[in-house]
Amino acid sequence: MLAEPEHPVASKLVGFVESRGPQLVTGGVVGAYLLTSWFGPRWLRTRPSIDVYVFRPVLWAVVAGLAIAVWRRQENRRPIDRFVFLVGMGAGVVHVAILGIGGIVAGFGRSTSSVSIVNIPLYVWFLAAGLAGAETARPVLLRYWGRRRPDLAFVGVTVLFFVVATPSAQFFLVDDLQPALRVVGGVWVPAFVVSAVSTWMCVSSGLGPSFAYRMVLAAYTALVPIVPSFNWQGRLVFGVAGAAGAALFVVAVTRAGAPARLGGPLRWGLHPAVAVTGIVLAAALAAGVLGVRTMTVTGVSMEPTYNRGDVVLVFQGFDRAELKPGDVVVYDVGRLPVVHRIVAISGDGQTLLTQGDNLPVADSPVRVDAVKGKVVGSMPLIGYPALWVTGR
Repeated sequence: MLAEPEHPVASKLVGFVESRGPQLVTGGVVGAYLLTSWFGPRWLRTRPSIDVYVFRPVLWAVVAGLAIAVWRRQENRRPIDRFVFLVGMGAGVVHVAILGIGGIVAGFGRSTSSVSIVNIPLYVWFLAAGLAGAETARPVLLRYWGRRRPDLAFVGVTVLFFVVATPSAQFFLVDDLQPALRVVGGVWVPAFVVSAVSTWMCVSSGLGPSFAYRMVLAAYTALVPIVPSFNWQGRLVFGVAGAAGAALFVVAVTRAGAPARLGGPLRWGLHPAVAVTGIVLAAALAAGVLGVRTMTVTGVSMEPTYNRGDVVLVFQGFDRAELKPGDVVVYDVGRLPVVHRIVAISGDGQTLLTQGDNLPVADSPVRVDAVKGKVVGSMPLIGYPALWVTGR
């Protein structure tokens, strides 16, 4: 029996997808994000169930179908393998286990995002469709954008899907320094690292593992009623450590390295341990795990030693008995932290006289037990973005 000739409309559609597929996937991802984050909640504000369980998952399911169709027609693509799904799931389990270790340290509490048993099937559909859309599009765009500049493609895809995974309302929660620290340090940095690890999985293993990895994390967050009670520092450290552990698990199980063309400063496949270890150490430093926390200088009282926008490193494990004139310390005046230099100490060692390097007179005496930390270093000007975001 002769095969029926392909319909001309279908043939043109297939040809269009083959020639413009990656651009369609890019437009689909951006369009789905805008529609689900900005327009859908407004159009369907009186019917939130339709928005969450119909409108959003259907849009992302369409993106997933388009991305899979494009992926299957790409040349030299990696085949979709059941094994890579299992590896991705294992990476998610490792990440969750590290969060559990953090819970042992910080304690546990009830989840504010868990859903009731009745709504679990609908919520699984919501999560699976959204993640399928993002995590099938990720390897397609990585291959397409990486034809000329793989390193820039890696960064661009990581940033794009970090934004896609971030609720739009969070971008308006950074109007003050402390909320900004909680959102940026406790939510955005771990989410960005998870996005980077997911992109790296696509470089190493193609389509599949990043979806399984993200699905395990999403299911843990949404469906488990008892989760660690982290402050933002804990979320930063253990969130980044979980992503690092997931990446190292993938390396240990698959022995997969990134292609040689992914060279330069982003050789994630060849040196994932170095990259994630550096991130974890930086996060631990910022979070105070090593007894050091960071502060952004907002005034000019310590110029030229510390300028507005500098970030100072404050050691909290200092010995108050060893403080001496010349040390720069941190203490509070009301609710505001002050970074000034000790110019004198009382005979009994219980009262300090401090002064800003750029001020003509000393401050009011400060009790030594009011000192919160000792400045041990600084990073010039890198705090300006935080000042800009918070309007200071």
